[in-house]
Amino acid sequence: MRSRQSESRRTMSRASPRPTMTLDCHAANAGATSFYQRLGYQTAGLLMCKPFEARDAQDRPEPVHRAEPLAGPGLDNDFYCQQVLSGRLPVEKVLETERVLAFYHTRPAYPVHLVVIPTIHVPSLVDLASEGDDLLLELLSVVRKLAAEVVRQHGACRVITNLGRYQDSKHLHWHIISGERMR
Repeated sequence: MRSRQSESRRTMSRASPRPTMTLDCHAANAGATSFYQRLGYQTAGLLMCKPFEARDAQDRPEPVHRAEPLAGPGLDNDFYCQQVLSGRLPVEKVLETERVLAFYHTRPAYPVHLVVIPTIHVPSLVDLASEGDDLLLELLSVVRKLAAEVVRQHGACRVITNLGRYQDSKHLHWHIISGERMR
């Protein structure tokens, strides 16, 4: 017999039969944890979980808004600045810091397909200047945390970033994927 806690355990796969919505709440932030528990979320390690069928209007994906205007060189082929960070395309956030956003891919090619981006325009990994080392560490910390969770839940994952002609959107980003390709 399954315990109530194991039934509510989050799988990061959108294709799972019992998907849940997850919010990242650090244990030190007791106020946020108790707030989300009042909204119906349950604690699952460092994450807060809530079944999708229990979601309400407060839980729907919301646009991400940037403080600075999105204009300038290199933004012509930048889906993440033009659509996601501008707020034009709402995304389902997985984790967010001041400088990093992780969300479910808007058109997933795998059962688990997350994207991690900086919230400022950085064309690619090789374009990140040495003063961006702190940002790179923050990005990789988020990638590592989410990849560890995917591996824990699904047994394996891939972490991918592309450069040059392999990079469709000219904005530094990582994909965290697991499962067989769906399309």
